Amino acid sequence: GALLLDPPLRAALGERGRRHVLSLHDVRHTAQAVADVYRDVLGSRPDTTRACPHRAAGGAGADRTTRRVEPFEHRESIHS
Repeated sequence: GALLLDPPLRAALGERGRRHVLSLHDVRHTAQAVADVYRDVLGSRPDTTRACPHRAAGGAGADRTTRRVEPFEHRESIHS
């Protein structure tokens, strides 16, 4: 009941909780955790120099070409 009667305390606890959640559950942390799980399961290390095969335009019979795997830019999504 005391928390209901104390708006400054409610605001402070809410802000503290928000900072806590954002520090532990932002997109970078989650992406790294998922990548770590895949590395553990697959037993491999990240290789940033590998080539990624993909089909060239022209359908199933087209020659295979490769392209370099590039790091991606991420943006945080913070909902207010």
